[in-house]
Amino acid sequence: MTNSQIRENLLKNIRGDRIPNAICIIDSGGRGSLQLASKLGLSIVDNPTRSVNRSIFVHPDLHYIYPTKKPEKREEKHFNKKMNAFYSDKWREFMSTLILGSFDEWLDFSSSSNKPGEIRVGQISEMISLLNLKPFQSDKKACIIWGLDYINANAANRLLKVLEEPPKQTYFILIAKDQAKILPTIASRCQVIRLPPLEHEGLKRDLKKWVPDSSGSSKERERLFIDCLRGCYLSAIRKDFSQLLRKSDEIGSLNKSDIRDFFSFGIGFIRQIYFYSKRINELYTFKVSNDFSIDNFAPYVNDRNYNRLISLFDINLRHINRNANSKLLITSFLLELSDILYIVD
Repeated sequence: MTNSQIRENLLKNIRGDRIPNAICIIDSGGRGSLQLASKLGLSIVDNPTRSVNRSIFVHPDLHYIYPTKKPEKREEKHFNKKMNAFYSDKWREFMSTLILGSFDEWLDFSSSSNKPGEIRVGQISEMISLLNLKPFQSDKKACIIWGLDYINANAANRLLKVLEEPPKQTYFILIAKDQAKILPTIASRCQVIRLPPLEHEGLKRDLKKWVPDSSGSSKERERLFIDCLRGCYLSAIRKDFSQLLRKSDEIGSLNKSDIRDFFSFGIGFIRQIYFYSKRINELYTFKVSNDFSIDNFAPYVNDRNYNRLISLFDINLRHINRNANSKLLITSFLLELSDILYIVD
């Protein structure tokens, strides 16, 4: 059975309310388990009438636990108090840029420390407290535990107890690289699924999901986005902030839905430029509709800044749903965008 067939069968079971309380996915490496689990988790809790960020799997009733490194001494007290929240910003950044990455890539991404990563009993206890609360938007809750290989003995025993008596309407998706490292009593309480390698065509579809469309509204967003890039260039290289400020006023005057569309378009645009700059021709499908040179701009999107760029858009997408002043938010966003694109550290 292929990866996509496994996904469709599980989604069908979710729609038919036939999903077991606990699934354990075995991913021996590079098989998309985090993305698959996130799609399943969101399908369990999602209410299509609500506003959630499906692109990075943000939902108040979808929870994640992942291995973490203990921080430096000065931050240890804060970490011990809120273990799951400590790395949450880094986790969202990883989800939006490296969702197909490995456990080791996550640990390197989240911290430069040489300390080992693990899932601690405090993380499991914090999550149980959350799961015992009423759902926020759904009638169900889902918890994804990514990196079961990294769970320590105390945390494994705590997890076993909650799997034996799970909170009402709560579903667990566990992910491990090596089934031999899972506590047998935990594995016995799960439906174990071994993932095959990702199919080439499915992987290409996932990487193309942010391609900007060619509709009239998208062309207008493209024009506005390109004008912002030009304003950012002038502010960074020539110290002329006039166009940047005009664009921040223009975008800041839009309603929140249009501003979200602007940020979403930007993510697709930057990803396509990155594919172009890396000469990944089979993934580059975007054709510019305005007077703009892709060849001239492409060198500015590279391995050095790509993750920072996607993270910048992702963070501002989340901020716009809060009570932030739109014009101030956009001005700050454009100034940071100009620094990342045009000022070499």
